[in-house]
Amino acid sequence: MVTYFAVHERLKRERGKASEHCCTCGAPARDWAYQGTTGEEKIEKYNGRKYSENLGDYLPMCRSCHLKLDIDDRRTAWSPEALERYRAGVKKGATVNARRRRKCVECDMTTHPTALGRHQKASGHRGWEEI
Repeated sequence: MVTYFAVHERLKRERGKASEHCCTCGAPARDWAYQGTTGEEKIEKYNGRKYSENLGDYLPMCRSCHLKLDIDDRRTAWSPEALERYRAGVKKGATVNARRRRKCVECDMTTHPTALGRHQKASGHRGWEEI
């Protein structure tokens, strides 16, 4: 049986990265989004995601349009907490992770988790605290 992840690897190999295409809204695409149009739907047994082996059943979409599609059509089982975190991020115009802040305990630099990780790797600093 072909898995969800194998289909996405085939998509990248045969159609390129989604980021090389535009979303239907005109924004740069980020994901290959399952449309559910062919009726050949399968469900990944590990995570419950719906997918199809038919590559024609996918369109390149920006993250915003892809999430709206998943929420509106209930293609992905969102927990109430995850849905609330997503909606909170949309209302404030940022993802939940972009609003998270951490501070380096050695130099008091404050930024988001990814940038702090880069800072600590480059500077040799260790330790952080959530703000």
